[in-house]
Amino acid sequence: MFITEKLILSDTQRALFFKKKQFHRILGAGEHHFWGLSPIEAKVYDMTESVGIVIDKRLQQLMELYPEQFANDLQVVSSGKGEIALIYQNDKLVHIIPESSEFALWKALSKLKVIKQNVDEQPCLPSHVDQEIRTTHALHKVEQHTRTFTLAMDKRALLFCNDQLIQVLNHGHYRFWDQSKALTLEKIAIDDPLSIGTNSRLLQLVEQHMALFEDHVMHWTTADNEVGLVYENNVLRDILSPGQQGMYWKSKRLLEVRKLNIEDTAQLAIDKTLARQLRLPRESLLGSSVSDCVCHTEITENHVGFLWIDGKLEQMLTAGAYSWWKFNRNITIKHLDMRLQNMAVNGQEILTKDRVSLRINLSATWQVTDAETVERKLADHEDYLYRELQLALRAVVSTRSLDELLEDKNLLNKDVLDIVVDKVSDFGIELQSTGVKDIILPGEMKEILEQVVEAQKIAEANLIRRREETQATRSLHNTAKMMEGNPTLLRLKELEVLERVISDVNTLNVYGGIDGMMNDMVRLK
Repeated sequence: MFITEKLILSDTQRALFFKKKQFHRILGAGEHHFWGLSPIEAKVYDMTESVGIVIDKRLQQLMELYPEQFANDLQVVSSGKGEIALIYQNDKLVHIIPESSEFALWKALSKLKVIKQNVDEQPCLPSHVDQEIRTTHALHKVEQHTRTFTLAMDKRALLFCNDQLIQVLNHGHYRFWDQSKALTLEKIAIDDPLSIGTNSRLLQLVEQHMALFEDHVMHWTTADNEVGLVYENNVLRDILSPGQQGMYWKSKRLLEVRKLNIEDTAQLAIDKTLARQLRLPRESLLGSSVSDCVCHTEITENHVGFLWIDGKLEQMLTAGAYSWWKFNRNITIKHLDMRLQNMAVNGQEILTKDRVSLRINLSATWQVTDAETVERKLADHEDYLYRELQLALRAVVSTRSLDELLEDKNLLNKDVLDIVVDKVSDFGIELQSTGVKDIILPGEMKEILEQVVEAQKIAEANLIRRREETQATRSLHNTAKMMEGNPTLLRLKELEVLERVISDVNTLNVYGGIDGMMNDMVRLK
């Protein structure tokens, strides 16, 4: 501001001329002379530094008082609420008019262009605008109204204005107009594109703002009779249930949903190649889906399996591995062992015919011969066989006395086998043998039997003793008759007795000589 009688303005300068503090006119380029009789004032503007003038309160008043004079040199540009104006000169950004502001552009400047942007709907500034703000000194003052964010390749971001979602952002660098400080940014990791399926809040946002997410997520839908297999770069990652819909993040990795029709019962069986992938999943997401969606079973050698679907027996399974989809069906798998097996019927308390209480343990060997008959006719074939053996054992024992049972246990085994074998054969079970392992008597009965046995053994011992004594006496009688008429034999017997007597004698004193010993020691009349 200065007072002079001469004012020289270059081609890029303009001035507001005041005389006696009253606006007079706008001065253009050139040399201007003034009479020095009254105070003059000129406010000079350099168009190389600013393409216009910020319209303050004083300038607003002057423009209202002198509209024609200002209209010749200045063009008024205004921005409304939630709107900014981008000023370009020769296709270069030179100024940004903030929200709810007015700005006056110099008409003398060539190739001026004004572009307005609604920052309530689109707060993200174009990339070239961000570049101009960072490199142009004249635009640095608008940085206080902006915020910058950088998103990595594995990130997405949700942009909220006053807690309302307004934009979904891909990776990259962004500058936002945030004059009112109402913007918030929520970053989301998409290193796993399938993770959106487990975020209920995010799913809700997607449903509410489908247009915003259209370029960022892929939608999928499965019919009521379809299973969806999710492949990422041709690797199975997830299983989708029938009658569902959802979405996944789009990324550089190829996502594909392949659908399988499971309308018919026959289509519930899973192809063996796919079943191998599902049996031992490597990832937790797929593993969790498999446990909810797939029924696995493995039939070992010498076993058979039965597939029940919705209460109906559909198939008998031989040895091998099988998998079915669980969806829309109630699937049950039963296994049956076809090998020879043993069954114990222990601790059976039974009264004999003569009312003696016995505890009997029975063992039986058996085998399933007709698996389908067993599965269709018996709810629990082992329980059925156990009950039949138990009843047969009670029936046989109750019709025999204790002595009969103790006398021949094999008869008991045969009778039980005869009763049960025909019954169980009608239900596909072959009973090969039965055997009583133990017959346990009560304490008092055991003592009585021990006394009986003891008495019997004593009587037997006495009988044997008397028989032996009789036999010995008879032998002596026969010996005596033989020696009666044979002195030589008698003498030999005497010597035998003498030898036996003296065999245990250490010292022997003989009186009378050898003849006396031989002739007088033993005398028989």
